[in-house]
Amino acid sequence: MGGNAFRGTQPVTLEECTALVPVLLLELRALGAVRVTPVGSTGKAPVSGDIDVAVEHPQGRDFLAAQFGRLYGREAVRRLGSRQLTVRYPSVDGSKDHQVDIIVGPPGSTGWVQWSHLSPGEASPVKGVVRNLLLNAVARDAWQADGGRRSKLTIDWDVGAYRIIQVETDDDPRRSWRTIAREFVTSDPDALAGHLFGQGYDAASVSTFEGVVAALRATSPRFDGIMEAFADEVRDLAAIRPGLFGDVQETLAYIEKVRRG
Repeated sequence: MGGNAFRGTQPVTLEECTALVPVLLLELRALGAVRVTPVGSTGKAPVSGDIDVAVEHPQGRDFLAAQFGRLYGREAVRRLGSRQLTVRYPSVDGSKDHQVDIIVGPPGSTGWVQWSHLSPGEASPVKGVVRNLLLNAVARDAWQADGGRRSKLTIDWDVGAYRIIQVETDDDPRRSWRTIAREFVTSDPDALAGHLFGQGYDAASVSTFEGVVAALRATSPRFDGIMEAFADEVRDLAAIRPGLFGDVQETLAYIEKVRRG
């Protein structure tokens, strides 16, 4: 996501987005999609790199991709991961093209995607990706071990939370643990918050970066170590994907300010 999938697509102003989104939603519904919902900063930011939409479709992502390929040409459609579909989509007046990113899930998935791709807007000065990276860091740190067996949650932001199960092994000198199972746990944001932080925490309480920091500070003795590893991850990812966080120095300074409380 972010408007970089195709050459020549243009950013979307709020005015253009307001005109285009109703047309897009009607077309998606005509192609069989249900619970069609704009997500992220779509319809909120003055200028966006793309338009983000979550839908549910009984015949799945690939069926919807084929339909858009029929309408706009196969070169205007790309599949990303297991759920995402990116389309080069014409503006209302046909003078330019914009990038539309569609997350296609099964029945009941839209609530998860709305939360996982939430744009904080005025609630936080940092982007939603910062909150998600910190939640990833919390999940990554929370191994539960029992002898030569361990497990942890891992988060797929388009699908839900899974549990990874590993066993200790000496078969491969390059690694000491081997993954033996990946089990789906939940696509309920409230349940994920409970799994990560315990009773009393729900999706609303960790809907922003600041909320996640507060929950982590209150529940984890490893608060400082997790926050330091998370900040390093932000630096590393910013070097690979410039612009993902906006001004990365401002983002890092804010992360440190919130960490110190």
